[in-house]
Amino acid sequence: MPHDTDFLLLSTPTQHAARNPAVELNPRRLRQWLFDLPIMNVPETVRQLDARIRPFNEMALDADERLKLLEVLFEAFDEILFSYDDLRLSMLPIRPDERRALAQDIMWLYLQLAAGYKLIVLAHFDNDGRGVRDSTLVMALFRAMELLAHALLYAYRAHETPPPLTYLELYQLYHYARRRKLHQQRLRQIRGYAATPTVERLFKQVMLLSIADPYHMSGQAVFENFLLLDTVCDAAEITSPEDCPADRPAFRFAYAEDAPPIHCAFARETLVPDEGGVLQVENVAERLRSLAAEASGHDAQLLTDLARRLGNPQERRDARRADARTIHLTAGLPAVLHFLARPEHIEQVMEAEVHAGIAVMDLDSPEAADCTLFPCHIRNISARGYLLACDPHALPVEPVVGDVIGVVDPERTPATSPLHVGLIRWLKQADDGQLHLGVEIVPGHPRPIRIHPANGSQETRDGLHFAVDREAGRPARLLMPSALQNSDERFRVHIADKDYTIAPRRTLLATEQWVLMTFSLQS
Repeated sequence: MPHDTDFLLLSTPTQHAARNPAVELNPRRLRQWLFDLPIMNVPETVRQLDARIRPFNEMALDADERLKLLEVLFEAFDEILFSYDDLRLSMLPIRPDERRALAQDIMWLYLQLAAGYKLIVLAHFDNDGRGVRDSTLVMALFRAMELLAHALLYAYRAHETPPPLTYLELYQLYHYARRRKLHQQRLRQIRGYAATPTVERLFKQVMLLSIADPYHMSGQAVFENFLLLDTVCDAAEITSPEDCPADRPAFRFAYAEDAPPIHCAFARETLVPDEGGVLQVENVAERLRSLAAEASGHDAQLLTDLARRLGNPQERRDARRADARTIHLTAGLPAVLHFLARPEHIEQVMEAEVHAGIAVMDLDSPEAADCTLFPCHIRNISARGYLLACDPHALPVEPVVGDVIGVVDPERTPATSPLHVGLIRWLKQADDGQLHLGVEIVPGHPRPIRIHPANGSQETRDGLHFAVDREAGRPARLLMPSALQNSDERFRVHIADKDYTIAPRRTLLATEQWVLMTFSLQS
């Protein structure tokens, strides 16, 4: 079979013909070795898997024999590594830098196993199709893409930069399957998907997640959205790169680029059909909106948010300007409430003397010692918020996407409070080691409240009230735990020694933890 493409850009280890006695080639004994792994000891399990897969990938093997052994390893990966999610890693008694290094090691394990499947694909390419059956090839293509997708998913969940070449290799594998007319071949032997999987279906699912702003999601939301996209990805269409409308949700990808698809409004280069394609997602967003109308609670919010992300991805509501100042933050509502109640502690914390590396503060209450401020550098700023860069080693707690954060910025206007309140909209570990945060400020003067459902179905929780600002055209708003949102149609709110009954009117902003809403007073 002659090549109809001159190259296939895939990274694979160097092969040798020598047999390595440390590599187990018997499927039964390999399964037993995997069964005996100390899976409760995450670092050791990761180390042993790495030590087994590297030499295995370096051995020259027949394509069918390699595929059989890779499937044994894949089954174990699916059961073991998938359980090592961000929640599991956060519970390990290790330092934050060790946790991040472990997360990267797990991410690279997925890539190592993917390399084994890519060897089969390259063998087919290098030998013009000889020695590799189409059934073996399409399985290797799918599994390689699936493992690259898992690595990408792991990066998104840990807010890490995707591994180099991940997008490029996903494009290359999909393109090769498409050229061999295998991209829509159904793989009935593979389970765990909403419909019978194909290479093209998986490609759509992964690309849809990539364009849905995964760094604006918590680790759990990334996973939930990935599963949700499995149910609707068939509604996406892949068309010629020449069909790239700037006024609709359509995203261009290039087979030779290592970057996620970009909205057609920002695509500068013109591609011919064999250089890439366009992912049309308008029907996906419409399908999600239809499902949201039939759902309720958390599911409805998840569907609505994902439809918005896919339907209006090029939206950017405020102009941004560069800024090089350093400001101070405090993470979590308890710390925000403390500094709102005792604003004099802001200055005390920021002016604390440091002796032998220890900050010594003259605070007059024991609980104040648990509330601190940490510095972050502004990268850019807008009317709605900040892009910040923080030293992850200087953070007293690990920030969480969607959580409340307090911002001390004397130059921010209007200065309605010494502490501005915002929500963490996204996180990303940058290549320079800094942690980047996107913070959206909730405008107005915040006041602490206590709130509970009027029917008494849940206990009283803390929240914030933002008073009406007629000059700015802003109504009064409440920031309350999202867990309360669907517990009742009315709430009892305690504000400044007074009790009110309120009914929610419109949700302005929602995260997994908090919801900002307008309300009406009830008699």
